[in-house]
Amino acid sequence: MSDKQENNSFRNIAFSVLICTVIGAVSALSGIMPLRFVLTLGAGMLVVVASLFFRDKKLYYLTLLVFFLPININKAIFRIDSPIPSLSDTLPFFATDAFLAVLYCLWIYNMAHNERGRKIIWMTPVLFLMLAMIAADILSLVNAVAFNRSFIEIAMMVKAVLLYFYLINNVNSTKEIRIIVATLALGLILQTVIVIMQVYFRDTLGFIYLGELKSPYLSYEEEHQVFRPSGLFGHPNLFSNYLEFLIPLMFAMSFIRRNGFLRKLATVALFAGGVSLIFTLSRGGWVGVVIASLFLFFVITARNIYEQKFFFKTLLIFLLAVGILAAFSPKIVKRIVSRDRGAAAARVSQFYVATEIITSHPLLGVGINNYVEVMEQYDETTSRISRGFKFPIHTVYLEYYAETGILGITALLSLFFVIIVTGIRNIRRSKGFLFSLNVGVLFGFVAYSIHAISDMNYPSRLTVFAFFAALSTIVNYVIKDRMMLADE
Repeated sequence: MSDKQENNSFRNIAFSVLICTVIGAVSALSGIMPLRFVLTLGAGMLVVVASLFFRDKKLYYLTLLVFFLPININKAIFRIDSPIPSLSDTLPFFATDAFLAVLYCLWIYNMAHNERGRKIIWMTPVLFLMLAMIAADILSLVNAVAFNRSFIEIAMMVKAVLLYFYLINNVNSTKEIRIIVATLALGLILQTVIVIMQVYFRDTLGFIYLGELKSPYLSYEEEHQVFRPSGLFGHPNLFSNYLEFLIPLMFAMSFIRRNGFLRKLATVALFAGGVSLIFTLSRGGWVGVVIASLFLFFVITARNIYEQKFFFKTLLIFLLAVGILAAFSPKIVKRIVSRDRGAAAARVSQFYVATEIITSHPLLGVGINNYVEVMEQYDETTSRISRGFKFPIHTVYLEYYAETGILGITALLSLFFVIIVTGIRNIRRSKGFLFSLNVGVLFGFVAYSIHAISDMNYPSRLTVFAFFAALSTIVNYVIKDRMMLADE
């Protein structure tokens, strides 16, 4: 196709989009179509039109996918009735899923028109273990009583695998990695701005279409309710999971030697993320990030201790961190020492229920995402905790063990082990930007694995988990192939 024909084609597309937008606006004003549908249609059209101004379409949609990671725009494509609605009851189609679908289409198109394209990576240790988790989920159906619940979890894990597979095969340049990190930083700063506004008004902001909760999320401290903001994530604990991955990465990127803009942006995002994490009031998130950040600091110090600039960078970050902690110390202390209205005792009772389920079904479990369906049958605690507290045990490891048996928990723990050990091994083998990327991703997984001890959000329910798993694999392949990045 000639340049003139291509320009004419773009003009035709733009004109068609404009006509559709006008028709949609008229329809909305006249009441023919719901306003939400029209807004979604218009936003989609705008994305398409904007892509016409970018030569690198893949990078454009990849950037959008990264930016929308913390924005909970979704449409439930499958839902089951539940007395307490949660993520495990719904199969959502996120905005990131839409961008991933476009990226796959572009990839397939490019492969069809380029016979000498890059060799496809069909299998990695991480991918094998993610597939093993899906296999364990499927095998657990033998004992499942609610297949619709299991279908939701398996579908979520398949989506995670698709995201991982695309990224390890298509993120292959320093430019793309830097843009990804910068976009993650910008997204984190945006979320913090929204969180601060939510805290200021002590309410949600009405961004329901962007994934915000319809009403404020409240928890108890002593006998008082406290507001817990969640940005556009939909739940403060999900938001804290996201921050557990982002904060260590931004911390590591704050010490890169070159690319001053990215370093400064990461530093701003680091403290923005810290403020957001404090406001989530997620104690498990606090513990995970603090422990991971301490280890990360020791690793960075060991690598840069003889550099004069490192001392001043560290001093500046330390003073800023102390200032933030001092400003929020009353809130932090109150959250830690306040009584939890029986929450700790309830989790102890849940532990006994989980161990009873595991003992009864040690090999295949009771069925993925079926814990809440059977927990009352195995509840022999004096308080009968499962009758009044309808949530599963707040421990990813025990919940997944109870649902998928020894096969599932082995795959899950092996996944964590492979990612973390590979990251540790690559510490000495990497330098510069690649070193910061590696340790940032590594300790993000450390933070999440610690919080998972007191949390119930599976990796399949966190798009950011599959995204960072892909980043860990990309870093490993770059080091393994001895490909030197631009600033090495």
